[in-house]
Amino acid sequence: MINTMMLIGTLVSMKYKDLHQQPRPVQVYPALMPVILTPGHPSLPSGHALQCELIADCLTRANDALEQPARALTDRIARNREIAGVHFPRDRIASRAIADHLRHVLYNERNGVMNQLVDEIRAEFAGVAANGPLSPQDSVPWPA
Repeated sequence: MINTMMLIGTLVSMKYKDLHQQPRPVQVYPALMPVILTPGHPSLPSGHALQCELIADCLTRANDALEQPARALTDRIARNREIAGVHFPRDRIASRAIADHLRHVLYNERNGVMNQLVDEIRAEFAGVAANGPLSPQDSVPWPA
């Protein structure tokens, strides 16, 4: 599921990046000197933020208990890309707007392309709360 959401996020974000051709912060202000390597492709939208939004959506649909931690991690990753100097706040905002649109495509009630995957994940997550399995008998033992 995570790989699927990452691939969808990458493909969609690259399409928008190509369409809008927005510069990165270091291209606007060269003295910025980002703390991480700046990708060579355009800035808008933030691909990492879009991927995280899509992953959080899928996790939340599979298990409501995961919504708060998934959303918190999504926000942290998106904001850290801005702090690192490789994205503008507008890139994060655009990613959220794109994710809002994709929700209607991915999870629409009649023919959402991800509905079956979410159902399978929901069955796999049965008995799991935000802090782990609800009881020891619900947990799956790690291989020896």
